[in-house]
Amino acid sequence: IVSVKNDGERRPMEGAVDILSALSRRFHIVYLSRGDLAQVSGIRSWLYQNKFPVSPILIWDNGMTPLNKVLADRKKNIKGAVVTAGDEAEPLQKEGIRTLLLVEKKRQSEYKGKLKGTTLVTDWKEIKKEIQ
Repeated sequence: IVSVKNDGERRPMEGAVDILSALSRRFHIVYLSRGDLAQVSGIRSWLYQNKFPVSPILIWDNGMTPLNKVLADRKKNIKGAVVTAGDEAEPLQKEGIRTLLLVEKKRQSEYKGKLKGTTLVTDWKEIKKEIQ
């Protein structure tokens, strides 16, 4: 949902706020973030300042422990996921959860054929088309 510009400033990707806002009226949104709990207030502040819908933030490490727990507890309720890394897509896809992998066009060849059942998208306009 974020892009880092040449000046180092983090800005929302084009369309992310509008599309997530529309989705939040139909579905529960959960933000996944790599990092630690100390970063949650900064993440929440950035989301608020950029007018993203208010939703829980799930912090996870590469072990995916919190995500694995969510999958175990609520897998039947998860309608889909938008992720930005292959290791985020794999556990979701294995559980049969519709997964969209948001990745730059120039990097899509890295993932082609590797994540069966995962749809590669390059921007939020494509995500909107896939979800409608």
